[in-house]
Amino acid sequence: MHRFRSVDAAHLRRALFWSSSPLAALVLTAGCVANPRTAAESPSPSVLARPVASPSPAPSGLATPIASSNGAGPTPAVPPATIDVSPEQVQADEVMMSLALEPARHMLAPTAVMRTDPDPAHQPGTGPAAVAPSTAVVLDGLLRLTNNVDLSQPTPEDQPQAMVRHVNLQVRTADGGYAVPYLSVSMDMLLDGHPSMSNLALVPMVARDSTSPQLYYGNNLNLTQRGTYQAFVRLQPSALLGKDQPSTAQFNVVVR
Repeated sequence: MHRFRSVDAAHLRRALFWSSSPLAALVLTAGCVANPRTAAESPSPSVLARPVASPSPAPSGLATPIASSNGAGPTPAVPPATIDVSPEQVQADEVMMSLALEPARHMLAPTAVMRTDPDPAHQPGTGPAAVAPSTAVVLDGLLRLTNNVDLSQPTPEDQPQAMVRHVNLQVRTADGGYAVPYLSVSMDMLLDGHPSMSNLALVPMVARDSTSPQLYYGNNLNLTQRGTYQAFVRLQPSALLGKDQPSTAQFNVVVR
């Protein structure tokens, strides 16, 4: 059987009097007007207890790429340099000269080439015969060569500050176009007007891979950067050219 709390009559009368009075209505109305959103803005305990969802991971296709351990991306390969030489020919007194810068060559003395067996069936796959396409036979001045490449190594690839090229200078008579032998030849180069190389010896040689071998004056040289070079070819007086100093031939070399 339920028990009911006894209510004091005096307290009941005061509560009824207060709730029915105009002052109580005014207080309640003012409280509602002053803070109408109190109830709406106060989150319930259930809302506060709700766990916050973690952000969804980005799709794999949109993920930020991870940098390398040293903070730099992969180093792009250096493209091979392209070289243009102009003009095609320059006349210096009684001779015509043409200049070309080719891929680097292995330069060998005639004795080193003759030691190999010319029969392809007897070649072991190594030695001078294995690198014949990049070999030049030096006829004279072997000790004056520069940037020669070891026969057991491939010719070097282009680097930002090292591009090895082979000079091929043709010197021919102006009247009949015959190769002029027994000359002492050197070359100087400027890069954008500043000295880059001086007194490079060009010695007589023959390209071994040529179908019709011809005498030319050559050497390997190192180009330190891309840009516009001026090449000056100088011939020394000889019995074939006379006692006077031959004129200097100038070529423009653009390395891209």
